[in-house]
Parts: sequence; C-alpha cells; structure tokens
Amino acid sequence: MNTQWSPDLQNYLRAEYIADLQRGYLIHKRDNGKYWSAGDIQIGWKHKSKASPYHYITVFINGKKKNVKVHHVLWFLHYGKQPEGVIDHIRGLDIPYPNAMSNLRETTHANNLLNSSKANGKTKIRGVHALRSGGYKVVVYQKSVARCDSKWEGYSLYCEHARKALESYYRPQLNPCGIWMVKPSHPDYKKFVLGVS
Repeated sequence: MNTQWSPDLQNYLRAEYIADLQRGYLIHKRDNGKYWSAGDIQIGWKHKSKASPYHYITVFINGKKKNVKVHHVLWFLHYGKQPEGVIDHIRGLDIPYPNAMSNLRETTHANNLLNSSKANGKTKIRGVHALRSGGYKVVVYQKSVARCDSKWEGYSLYCEHARKALESYYRPQLNPCGIWMVKPSHPDYKKFVLGVS
C-alpha cells in the first residue's frame, strides 16, 4: 500500500508538471528562475544510498523535502489519483522508455514479484534449482513442476510452464544465466534464451 500524498503535494505536482506518457518523462510547466525553464524535461535521479532502480524527483512542500518516484507521478498525472496497489513495469526497466504509460500497470505486490527478471540460486537461472542429488528441478510460482539433467533444459521447461502459469506476468530473462550468456550465433540461442523453437 502506498502512502497517501498530502493535498499540497498533489496540487504542486499538478501545477508543476505535464506528463509525457509515451516516453515516461515529466515536463516542467513553468520556470523556477534558477534550475529549470518551462518545457524542460525531468527524468529524475537515482537513489545512491538505496539499491533502487527507480528514478525520483525531489520536491519541497511546506519546507519539507520529499522524494517521489517518477513513475508514481506519471501515474498520478494520467489517472488523477495514486495507485491503490503497486505499479509494475510490464517489460522491466531495461528498455528505452521504462516509465512510458504503456509499460506501467497497477497490480499486487505478489504479481509484481512474478514479473521480476532476477536470476537466483546456484544456477543463476530463474526458476532452475540445483539438486544435491544431482540434476535440476524447475520451480514456477513456488511449485516444483519438473526435474531435468541440464540447467538449459530446465530453463526451457521453466519458460514453457511459466508462460502458462503466469500469463501476462511472465517475462523471460534476457540474460537467463546471470553470469555467462549464450551468444546469438549459438545454434540453441532461440530455443534456450528466447524460448522459441
């Protein structure tokens, strides 16, 4: 659940910014005389003290500093209200315009985690876990769905099961192994990395 913004903050955001929904930028409506002019683009800054991949803007309301996520401001300016749930970046953050409105949707925290592209475990491949007895097990949505002999076979099975189970929340890893990558020239690139035959 997101913290509700004060009416003063909401009024400031409406008065100060226009949303560029196609690129996911904020555009200043007016000059402040020192740091920006009307029409300047504000893409925000990244938090150095946190491991957050999101961009923020800083605003001062009634003498208090507040850091606000850019995609939350864009959502607010487009829909006129804050999201009730979590904002999910459908195709992730590693695309040219991650905060474009076409890449944002409201969802639950659990569904947002399903759309994560992080690799985990010893295999460094999402959904594929090494077994102590040898081989690998494939896990989708916290449920073991298959066993196999190679991690690449496991990733292929993961993609197959995840597409069905997770539907619109499924996003294959662009670099499924996290450490090393099958090059596009490799004969199995389409099968194992892109998940197509």
